[in-house]
Amino acid sequence: MLREMNLDQFVNELASESPAPGGGSTAGLAASLGASLTSMVFNLTIGNKAGEGLDPEIIEDMKKKREALLSAKTQFIDLVEEDTEGFNTFMAALKMPKGTEEEKAVRKTALDAAKGDIINTPEKIALLADELWDAVDLASNHGNPNAVSDAGVAALMLDAGIKAALLNVKINLPMVKDEAKKAQYVKTMNELLARSSERAQKIYQSVSAKLDDY
Repeated sequence: MLREMNLDQFVNELASESPAPGGGSTAGLAASLGASLTSMVFNLTIGNKAGEGLDPEIIEDMKKKREALLSAKTQFIDLVEEDTEGFNTFMAALKMPKGTEEEKAVRKTALDAAKGDIINTPEKIALLADELWDAVDLASNHGNPNAVSDAGVAALMLDAGIKAALLNVKINLPMVKDEAKKAQYVKTMNELLARSSERAQKIYQSVSAKLDDY
């Protein structure tokens, strides 16, 4: 399992001739890093001197969002695994025998299921990451000032995770024959892309401006 690898093992596997793990799993990892960094900023603020002057409601919001971040970071790693498994399942389905009508039918069923997985998994990464923007924004605006750069990096990682995941949706869209379903994928994708670019840029510019005055 990928989650059991150390950093060297994972990047070496990523660099190998094996097509999986690939971009989808990398997207999940990037999003997980964004969630983890945001949680770190909250942990460096809650119960520390940096958080003493904050409104109690802000601290409570940080605590609530921290729980969501910790859950999300684990879900992202689950999706890293799921993306690689989905691709491997798809490749295995392609190699299934198709000499008889029965074999063709079995192969088609397996392929249809696998096609859904290799589109739905990266979309799930993007949708989950999209739920975390308010937490990153809170970290960048009210988190420990000494960790404001980490909030900026979290925004960049989240943005990278979303955009990387959606590239994996986009490349597989030609396999979707249902035009209504394809249109829904495109609509969701465009909304997520626009929101990610806008929010990441806003947070990055805010963090950068604070560092200019640091």
